[in-house]
Amino acid sequence: MKEDKPVLYPLFSKLVYTKNINIDTKKILSLAKKEKFKVAGVKDSMSNHAQASVCNTLLDKKSYKFLKEIILKEINFYVHNVMKYKNNFQLTKSWLTKTENNQVSDYHQHNNSFLSAVLYIKTDENSGKIGFINFSSGLFQLQVTEQNIWNSVGYTFKPSDGLLIVFPSDMFHKVLRNTSKEDRYSLAMNFIPIGKIGDTNSDSFVNILQADGK
Repeated sequence: MKEDKPVLYPLFSKLVYTKNINIDTKKILSLAKKEKFKVAGVKDSMSNHAQASVCNTLLDKKSYKFLKEIILKEINFYVHNVMKYKNNFQLTKSWLTKTENNQVSDYHQHNNSFLSAVLYIKTDENSGKIGFINFSSGLFQLQVTEQNIWNSVGYTFKPSDGLLIVFPSDMFHKVLRNTSKEDRYSLAMNFIPIGKIGDTNSDSFVNILQADGK
């Protein structure tokens, strides 16, 4: 009797969606440079923290309408075609991040959000990856012969102009240090589901008619 090959099941995994978007990043960059920026995160956590735009509803601006339509198309594909959710998702927050030379961020997650996304607008070879980490990875820190997505507690993606990354908002992530002399620009976004959530007979059932991030 021929022995079957082992079958691997990535049960309860966190799905990260990446896609290179064919978009005019130079046009977006010209808009981004008109925005005002502030220190992102906790100001006293580190001396060289990355920056965020003062405006956190950026995609609601008329000048960004073309970009919002492209982003929502990808989010809807992730939600309905990949994850097979019935619910629609609504954008709540959208803001720019600006990372200058030697700037970095803390590990963080996005509260009051279900999905988050980042679109890279201006990057180069050394402008800093995005890093994800699992802070609840178990009690044993085992040594491995090779790191892969099955055994890693941390994972990084190298940004490139036009790259979109969509991920669950509860995943801890950070901007790794920009060692380039060029500023790195990206657009960050949060989304929550609307409509019926949960069993209609449950005491935790809720029907979210609209999400307003303003």
